[in-house]
Amino acid sequence: MMIDSNPEATKSQLKIISKVVRQGMVDVRKSLNKLRPGALEKQGFKEAIEKMIEDFGSLSEVNIKLDYRLKDVDLENTTEDILFRIIQESMTNSVRHGGASQINISLYMEENNLCLYIKDNGIGCSEISYGFGLKQMKERVAIINGKVKFDGTNGFMVMVKIPIFK
Repeated sequence: MMIDSNPEATKSQLKIISKVVRQGMVDVRKSLNKLRPGALEKQGFKEAIEKMIEDFGSLSEVNIKLDYRLKDVDLENTTEDILFRIIQESMTNSVRHGGASQINISLYMEENNLCLYIKDNGIGCSEISYGFGLKQMKERVAIINGKVKFDGTNGFMVMVKIPIFK
């Protein structure tokens, strides 16, 4: 009824509602991101990643290869959570934005750095657009003093280095 009688007031009210809804979405995302992924609660880090890859691959028909070389590396829960989420987000982006049919994931140690390397065969991009997912990756990695780089040539690549002190 208000739209017919007072269009300007309606527009103003809709702007306020839109702002409140957006803030609510941000708050929900923050809350969800603080929760430990259930897969990591039930099993070890490697097993959780393997299960996530298996589930994702069966739903998306993407061929995903994991090269896991983290023997005798004891990771903190926060580091495991962050790496798990980055792999999850990267696989989703590879399919959703890149149309990838192949994703290669490597986890290994190089000197005193844990390295996560994710490469797909999707369309890539000439310019990296920092949407919510990529911003979250950068923020999460910064929490544990790591660095993340993205490359959109020849598919899309996510490279993470996290210092590990033994």
